This record gives sequence, structure tokens and C-alpha cells, in this order.
Amino acid sequence: MKTNRLSGQFRDLYSLGGVSRPFWLCLILAAVALAPAGAATLKQARVSQIVKDVNLLPNQAAPHPAKVSDEVRDGTAVRTGTESRAELTFTDETIARLGANTIFSFNEGTRNLDLGGGAMLLRVPKSSGGAQIRTAAVTAAITGTTVMLEFHPDSYIKFIILEGTGRIFRQGLPGESVLVHAGQMLIVNPKGKGMPDPVDVDLSRLMNTSLLITGFAPLPSLDLIAREIGVQDESKGNGALVQTNLVIFGGGTSVSLLDPTQTNILNQANSTESRQALLSPTATPRVTPTVTPTVTPTVTPTVTPTVTPTVTPTVTPTVTPTVTPTPTVTPSATPTPTPSKYGTPPVITSPNPYIITSKTTIQTDPAITTNGQTDYGKIYRGPTQDGVPSAYLFGTTSPFDIANGSDQIFQDPNLLPLAVFKFSALDITGNPTITIPAGSTANLALISVGDITSGPPGGILTFTGLNSLLLATQDGSVTLTSDLSFENMPSLLFYARGSNSDLTLSSDILGATLTTLIAQRNVNVDGNSLDSQTLQVIAGANIDIGVNSPVTITGSEASLLIPNFGVGNITGSATIALIPAGNLTLNGANGLSLTIDNSAGGSIGGAAQISLNTADLTAGSLNVFINNRDGGSIGSSADVACNILGNLTITGDATIGASNRNDGLGGGTVGTDSFVTVQANSISVGGLLSGFVSANAGGHISNVALLLVNTTGDIHSGTGTSLLVQSTGFNVVGGPFIAPGFIGSDALLTVIAADLTSDVFIDVEVGEASGQIAGNAALNLNITGAITAPDTLFFVGGQAGLIGGDATLAVNAGSISAANTDYFQIGNANGGNITGNASLNIGVTGAITAPDVEFFLGNRAANIGGNASIFVNAGSISASTTGPFFQIVNPNSGTIGGSATIDVTAASVSGNQLFVAILNNVNDGTPNGTIASNATVNFNLSGTSTITTDATFQINGSDSAGSAAININGGTYNVGGTFEGFMDGSGLMTFTNANINADTIKAGVFGANGTLRIGGGTLSANTELKLYASGSNGLIDFVSNVTLSGAATKTLAGNTITISNNVVVTIAGTLPADVYTGFSGQGIPNANYTGFGGNGSTTGTFAGAGANRPQPLANAPPFTNGPIIMAPIRSPGSATSGGGMISQKKHGTLVRVGNTDQLLALLDTAAPAANGKILIPPARRTSDLKNSQRTNSDARLGANRGPAELWAATSSPRRPSPQ
Repeated sequence: MKTNRLSGQFRDLYSLGGVSRPFWLCLILAAVALAPAGAATLKQARVSQIVKDVNLLPNQAAPHPAKVSDEVRDGTAVRTGTESRAELTFTDETIARLGANTIFSFNEGTRNLDLGGGAMLLRVPKSSGGAQIRTAAVTAAITGTTVMLEFHPDSYIKFIILEGTGRIFRQGLPGESVLVHAGQMLIVNPKGKGMPDPVDVDLSRLMNTSLLITGFAPLPSLDLIAREIGVQDESKGNGALVQTNLVIFGGGTSVSLLDPTQTNILNQANSTESRQALLSPTATPRVTPTVTPTVTPTVTPTVTPTVTPTVTPTVTPTVTPTVTPTPTVTPSATPTPTPSKYGTPPVITSPNPYIITSKTTIQTDPAITTNGQTDYGKIYRGPTQDGVPSAYLFGTTSPFDIANGSDQIFQDPNLLPLAVFKFSALDITGNPTITIPAGSTANLALISVGDITSGPPGGILTFTGLNSLLLATQDGSVTLTSDLSFENMPSLLFYARGSNSDLTLSSDILGATLTTLIAQRNVNVDGNSLDSQTLQVIAGANIDIGVNSPVTITGSEASLLIPNFGVGNITGSATIALIPAGNLTLNGANGLSLTIDNSAGGSIGGAAQISLNTADLTAGSLNVFINNRDGGSIGSSADVACNILGNLTITGDATIGASNRNDGLGGGTVGTDSFVTVQANSISVGGLLSGFVSANAGGHISNVALLLVNTTGDIHSGTGTSLLVQSTGFNVVGGPFIAPGFIGSDALLTVIAADLTSDVFIDVEVGEASGQIAGNAALNLNITGAITAPDTLFFVGGQAGLIGGDATLAVNAGSISAANTDYFQIGNANGGNITGNASLNIGVTGAITAPDVEFFLGNRAANIGGNASIFVNAGSISASTTGPFFQIVNPNSGTIGGSATIDVTAASVSGNQLFVAILNNVNDGTPNGTIASNATVNFNLSGTSTITTDATFQINGSDSAGSAAININGGTYNVGGTFEGFMDGSGLMTFTNANINADTIKAGVFGANGTLRIGGGTLSANTELKLYASGSNGLIDFVSNVTLSGAATKTLAGNTITISNNVVVTIAGTLPADVYTGFSGQGIPNANYTGFGGNGSTTGTFAGAGANRPQPLANAPPFTNGPIIMAPIRSPGSATSGGGMISQKKHGTLVRVGNTDQLLALLDTAAPAANGKILIPPARRTSDLKNSQRTNSDARLGANRGPAELWAATSSPRRPSPQ
């Protein structure tokens, strides 16, 4: 088949159905759809790979050589030299690869890139918002596309779409454009006019020949490109595409577009060396030197006696001298010509199977001799001269060849050229002798059309002198028994190719540098040793290592992969099982990776399972991952099980999980459960520890989603711990909403350890923001020792989503400490629904301490079908700069079907500001939330609480609950500012044996049936001391002896004030208390005590300075005289999605109360309504933040805060990526 080669990186075209398409040279450039508003801009890039001569050209400085990891920003161009290449990686994961003699730059703060000349590959993630590529003549636009382009101002521009689409248009003429699809190429004249039609390009050949592909790591979009290759293969199969030369105007002319400025252009012809120099066209007899040059008519006496004296009739004087009549001249034997060493490798059909023994000689020139029979092979020089490796070796390139990346392996310059021998079948029974003639290759491939087997006597195979050995089948299995061992081979590759082909390895591999095991169906390794610095195992269905008999693995890196992405289809189950003997140590940077890649539409009919079982595991990094994203389908379960009998020690990152996230092609689906379990004696990760089960952005897990991390010792990470079970509607940082995720039953996350620590952050979440968890959502941490990190977040819920059962967040630990923040939150907002209970339970035997400590249960404009509760039991709680805060927030028609309870028990609570509240109303003009049963705050303190500014206990919108109670039990409170207890409606507030010392003390219950009950203890204030129950049936009730002390005036204002029998209220200081009560029709005050103007209905009384006679309640001073400060809530932030941040937009303005004075000022000039509820005049609902005299608590009443809003206040430098 004739092909046409193009310069740079572009190869082999197709024409549709063999019919030529009009094509005229015009101007284009790289395609990139204009970035949508709000897309992240390109801020900087990092040099991620350099080949030969690459320089950075800053505007304000001299050019200098680039180094890997150099930053590239606006104003700095990148220039590559001859035979040089470079790769740049942007912060949004956009990748730009530059070919030889290329100049490239970009504009910071935009998504514009400039190509001054040369060749490049650009991969733009689908979530990034696209980019623009510009030259002096044209502009092109793509969104989520991989493209290749080459631009030479005085020659041509080539533009190829590998996946996605791109629109190309002229500068200043955006209406004159061409839409180019995946698998198409556009070639134009930069100085021409108009736009041409695109042609189709052979993506498979391009992927296997372009140095912008083969010279770099696999592209993140490789699965999408493979899908397009599959589409082309199908079109070739049905005749819609025919491989051909580029055709112009139907004229049938082959066109080679050559770039005179490129110095690295390869031969444009797909030629092989001619055999003419080695072979003669015919074998002819040679003339002996004794032949007489002329024949005379008379026979001389010297004629040999055997010649008759009469000249034969054919001999005459006119015969030419080259004719020899002498009968003794005979032709030599016809020689056997040596075949050309180049071209398609022939199949050696006899013997069948071909047996390689210890007496076999293999010469890499190439020739192979066994039992005196010599056969010849061929030399594969590389894709440029001999085509794609898989097509050369096996006749065709299969989808599995593309998926497993073997073509890229075969193109490694260190493995070329390659001496190739091809057999009908092959049996290896001994170690052959290897001969490498001068100038010949040290790389050998033994290819079998059918099976490759081994047998006795076997022995040690060294293939002495070789750099690499490839054993591969075209369509057969590879079975290597324990009779053999492979020793001291730098590179070994075994490939069992074919839909029913397995690789079974029981042979030892010792002293190898790189070992690659590939099978299109199953790889089975048992009962041997694998000693290789790098081990790569790839299978189409199953990988079993050490399942039936232990396998000893020694090396620095190991990778096990089932590549079933794109058009992959495994009708049964896909499993990876790694059970090495003893400890497993892989200290290379890439460590250990076990991956089932079923993304981009891959299909597994049964289960997907990864099982890792070992003693100690020590590795440079760890990746154990079922990738079912982008429309992957798993018919049964998706399970990851890491069972480490000893310690798990990872130098870099550890990623363990299963993801069904939708990245643009649809969510992945799992037919039943998805379990990820990690068990070890201890876990130590130097980088990021990430564990997850994800159904984000439209992913679907039909039953239970479980993440379990269980250790008897410690869990530690160096750069962060992210443990997530999620079904959110988002897939990237900042949104946008894609589709609701779905978990069909429970979403469970459990962590068990001695200590849980990190040097950066701990983020543990069960989330369903805009998604669905049909059963319970439960997060349980059981840590016998300490939880310690600069920032900690424990979160359950989301907003606008569904939890079909209970939402539970339970943390039990010896202590919890953070350098910045400790956050504990259940979130449910904006139409969210938790049909059962929402319970936040924290039990800590020691201290909870951080500058910022918060316990939050949010239900703004949402529903909780059962109870909502926060229970915190700790030895001590300390927040030095913000908090501690304990809140249940239920405004804007939020509903709680049962009770709402905050219950805190501690020896001591200290911090900058203490805020404890149940809020059915946040004074933002939206309707109250409702609580069907009781709203209760219990604060139980056995020691001392020291608060720098204010301490506030509040139930707001209390009339919207069945009943309401605030109970402050015991302890000593030393408050630098205001201690305040507040209910805006009816309810009961009690102080039992509480000793409170503050600048100001205010306690008020303002509903029609509000009761303020004080029993024992001391209330001491220096500026104000006010006790109010001013509703129509309001009651201040002293039930045991109490002292009101301090320099402040003591004001008691209640419709009824009762001092129970035999109870004494002592007024310390010199000033008597001011008393304001209601009066009966006879002018008798509702002052139920003896003396000091009381009505004498009880024997209780005042002591010390006593009290003034009761005055009418209407004369009571306002509850507060301070200004009202209402600050805006924190800007809309994000909630995490699979470790990333997802948008959770808020609606409406929230009045935020930053301190007690602000809260109490809401009541200034307020009037009780007919139902006793305090109404805040609109004029009091707005105020300037500049009037604040105290530090505002930032967004602490944010009813719909998600995890990102919590993280927004932290100093954590790193957040996990979306899963």
C-alpha cells in the first residue's frame, strides 16, 4: 500500500471511499474554541521535559538554556533548536509540546497562545475552558481537544485534530472558518485566501510515528484518541476510508509537503534497501582461464588428446572468442543468495514448532541456525523506515496494541534496531549462543505466529551480549515453565497477543533492568522470582501474581495495568491480584501502581477487583485505582483491597480508590457495590494520602459505597490526607454543575487508627452536593490517640442533594489539635433532604484545640426528617483566635421533623469568642425554619471557661420549635466582653450553679411565655447586668441562692419575678437592683418575694444592697444600647468534590451577627408582636460594618456553608484534586 510522508510529525492520509476531495492551499492555525466566560486563565507553565537545545527568551533579559521545572510566564518565549523538543505543563493541566526549531509564547491572564513558527502539540483539558492559538495570519479555537500543528510563514500550515474539534478562521475574518473534526487535517498557504476542505489522516500511524507522541509520556487524552482510532478502523473495515496518497482535485497527484527550514526531515519515501547489490539476476558458468582466446581453422598438435582431430560443426573461424568449445569447461554450482536483512519478516515454517536449544546459534545480522539448518530474519529499524512496530511484527495493529502502548515500547531508541525472527510456533528448551557481528544490533525479537512454550532441559538463559529480548506471539499464548530462568538481561518483554492468549510465567527472572509482561487476556505469574529494577505487567482481563504460589519481587518500580478504556470490552470480570512473598520494597519514584482503566466507555461485564496482599510494603509512590470514569461500565462490583500485614511506607503520594466521575463523556456505572479497604499495621506517606470512592458528576454506584482505612498503629501524611466518599454533581474545582451523582444505598467512611496526623491537612468527607445517597451517609473515626494537622475538616452532606437515611458524623479520639482550624460539619441546604436523623457526635478524652474550632449543622431551606443534633464531649475545648462555635442553622423555611439539640460537656472551654446557637431565623427577611419538637442547648462545664471577647448562647426563632430550652450547667466563665443568653421567642433558659464573670452579662427570653430560671452560682458584671423575661407571661425565677455582683447596675425586667421560698438573691456592692415587673389591676406588682416592694407571696427575698421597689415593665431600659452591625456573609465558595472544590452558590443576603453587642442591638426599639415574637424593624436590619467596635466573626452564621467555605478561612496550601 503506497503512503505519502509529510514533514514534521504528520503522516498517512485517507480519502473518503477512495474518492478525492477538493483541496486548495490556504491559511489556518491551531484550533481552539474561545474560552467561555469564567474559565481559568493561563497564568504560568512549567518546563516538564527537555530534549537537546531548548532556550527561554525573556523580554527583559538575555536568552538562557531552559531547565526542567523552570517557570514560563507572559513575556517569556520558548525556542527549540535543531533535533530538539520540549514539553510545557500549565497549572490547569494544559500540555504544550514543541518540535524542533519552534518559537512559542502565551499571554498571561488569558487563554491565548502564540506560535511564531515550528511544530507543536497542544492538549487542552475538557474542563479548562479551551484556548486560542494565534499566528500573524490566522486564529484557531478548541475546547477540550488534542491538536497538532506546524507553521512556517513562507511555506505552509498544517493542523490535525487528534480528538475533539477545532474551528479555524482568518485574522479579521471570523466568519470565514472551517470546522475540523477528529482524524482530519487542514493544510494551507499562509499567504493564500479562502479556507480549504480538510482531509482524513491516519491517526494510528501518526500516534506511532510522531516524535511529539513517542518521545514523551502518554497523553492524558490517550483514551479519547484511541476511541477515534477505533472509529477510523471501523470506517476502514466497511470501506468508508481507504488508505491512499493525498489527492488534489481528483488528479491523482501525490504531494509531498517539504519544509526547507527543517533539518530533521526524514526520507519521504517508504522504501527499503534493494536486494540488487546482493543478488545476481541469474547464475552463469564461469570461463576457465586456459581457454584459447581464438580458434584457428586447423587443429594444432597441442590440442588436448580428448578433443577430436576434426573440428565440430559449430566451431568455425567466425566464432567469437568468448565461445569455448572445450568440453572440460563446466559451470560452477549455483550459489544460495543471502536475503536482504530489511523488509517484512518471513515466517520460518519448518520445523514446527521451531525448537531453540543450547546448541542453537543466533546471529543478529540476522541468521539463526539449529541442527545445521540456517534461516534468516529481518532488521526492524524503526517506524520511519519500516512502519508501526505492531504492524511490522504482527501484520496489523490491533486496538489492544494501541491500548497497551507496546508500539511506544518497541520504538524506544535503546531497543532499536531490532533483529526479528518469526516462526509458526516456538519452543525454548535451552540457552542459545548469541553472536553480534561488528556494527550489528544487540536487540532480538523472537516472534511466533502461534504459541511460545518452554520445556526441559531448560536451564539458565542469558542470551549473552543482548541488550533486549522480545518474546511475542501474533495470536497465541506464552507459557514459560520453571525449567527456564532468565538472568542478567537488561530488557525483557513477553507479549501474548490475541483475544484468547494468556501469558503464564513460572520462570525466574533475575538481574533484569526492565521486565514487561503483556497478555491480551490473562497474565499468571506463580512460584518464581521477579528480580527487575522495573516491572510492567499489562493484561486485557486478569493479572494474577502469586495467587497460587508465592512470588518474590525485587526491584525499584512495578506497574500492573488492565487497559480497557475506550472500545475495550471484557465480558467477564477484570482482576488484578498481587500477592508477593514476604516484604515488598519498590523505592523508585514511581513505586507501585495497580490500575484497572475502564474509562471513556470501557465495559466490564462482571466485577472489577484489585487485591494487594503483602507483608511490609515500602515504595516511592503507590497508586491502586479502578478508573471507571467517563462512561465506563462495570456490571458487578468495583472493589479495591489493600491488605498489608505489616507497615505501609510510601515516600511520595499514595492514591487508593475507585472513581466513576463524569469528565464529559458521561458518568461511570457500577452494577452493585464499590468497596475500597486499606488495612495495615501503620501507614506513613511522605506526600498526599488520597483514598476515595466517587460517583461524582453523574457517576452511578448501584448499591453501597464504602471506604475503610484500618490500622493498629498510626496514619501519617506529609502533604495532606484526603479520604472521600462522594456522589456530588460536580467534577472540577469551582463547578459548574454537571449531573447528580448517585449511590444506591449507604455511603460509609470509617477510619480506625492509633494516631491520625498530617503535616498539612486532614480532609475526611461523605458528600452528596446536588447528588444522591439513597441510604445512610456515615463518617466514623475511631482514633485512640491524637488527630493532629494544621487544618482538619470532617464533613457529611452537601446542598440540594438527598440522603435517604441518616447523616452521621462521629469522631472519637484521644485529642484533636490543629495549627489553624478544626472543622466538624453536617451540611444540608438549598432544597437538600436528609430523610432520617442528622447527628454530629464528637467524643474526645483529651483536648480539642486550634485557633479556629467549629461544630456546625446547616439546614438552610432544606429538610431533615428526624432529629438534628450536635453532641460534643471533650476534656477541654480551646480556640485561640476564632470560636469555639456550636451551631444548628435552620432558616429560610428549613424543616427539622424531630428535635434540635446542642449538647456540650467539657471540663473547660476557652477561646476568643464562644458562640452556641440554634437558629431558625437569621434576620435576613426569609421565613423562619421550623423544628417539630424541642430545640435544646445544654452546656455542661465542670471547670473554668476563659473567653477573650464574648460568650453567646442563643435560640433564634424559638417559637418555630415545639419548645425551646437553654441550660447552662455548672462551671466558671471568665468573659472579657459580654456573656449573653438570648431567645427571641418562648422557651426556658436556666443557669444552674454557674459562676459567670464578664464585663457585661445579659440574659433574655422574649417570647410571650419565656422563662429565665437561675439556681445557684454567681453572676458578676462590671458594666451591665441585665436579666429579662419581658413577654406577656414572662417569668424570672430564682430557685436557689444566687449572688449578683460587680460594679454594674443590676436590672431585672420580667412580667413576673419570683424568688422561691427560702431563697436569697444577694445584691453585692452598694447599689440596689432595679426591678421592673407587670402589675395587677389593683396596682400590685408581680414581684413574688418578701420585702423591697415585693407582694410577699413567697418567703424569698433580696440581701446585700437589696432592690429598689418594682417599676412598670414598660419603663425598663432597652436590652442593649449598642449599634447593630450586620456584615455580609463570606463570598460564595466551594465544597470539595472527590478531593477538589465544587461550587455551592448561595441565594439571598444573610444578616450576620459578629458579636453579642450586634446580636442584642437587634432588639433595640424592637416591639413584641401579638404572638410574643420580637419583630426587628427593617431600619435595624442594615448597618455599616465600620461602626463595629469588636472583631467580627467571619460568616459564622452562614447557613449553607460547604467544606470549601470552611477551607477558605484556612492557610492550607494544598487541596486534593477532584476524584
